[in-house]
Amino acid sequence: MEFTVGGTVLTEGGNEVNGVTVEIFVNETKEHGGTKLGETVARNGAFETRVKLSLSMGRGNYQLLAHTITNDHYVESWSDPGISVYSKAWLEFSGVNDVEVDIEALFEGRMFDDTGSGVAGLELTTSVDGRDLPSLVSGPAGEFSFTHTFTGPGPHEVQVVFEGDNLLRGSGSAGPGCRASYCA
Repeated sequence: MEFTVGGTVLTEGGNEVNGVTVEIFVNETKEHGGTKLGETVARNGAFETRVKLSLSMGRGNYQLLAHTITNDHYVESWSDPGISVYSKAWLEFSGVNDVEVDIEALFEGRMFDDTGSGVAGLELTTSVDGRDLPSLVSGPAGEFSFTHTFTGPGPHEVQVVFEGDNLLRGSGSAGPGCRASYCA
């Protein structure tokens, strides 16, 4: 994931700093250092650079560290704002095409993230024809399943929804979460 990092470099008196090198790091804590993402130079008190996070970096809360390097005129300085790394959620969902009335039908699916890894522990809501069924929680590999017995003929809409959270966002276009519908 690539994004822009920018900020200001000022003296204690509030004057703009010019020509100082600014290194950008990411770390799980506020400890100085971490993984270096890039560097730039402050001009007229401002800096900006594009940085890229590794795809292997997991979802979570991190510290973005901006470090000005000591030179002949200025001493080093650190800034450590928090950032959140999130992923999109994806939902695969399937079930039976035809089922007899009063016979239990099986529906199953999987929740996974941008890397294709299954995501465990996600709360999913389910419904049939707009009526809520009990919530589900995705298993260790992101899998889920449930059954439903239809009491009447006709087409029925079965829906699974993941509303998303602050680190895993829904990929569906119908609202903030992931939605998948299936007609039985």
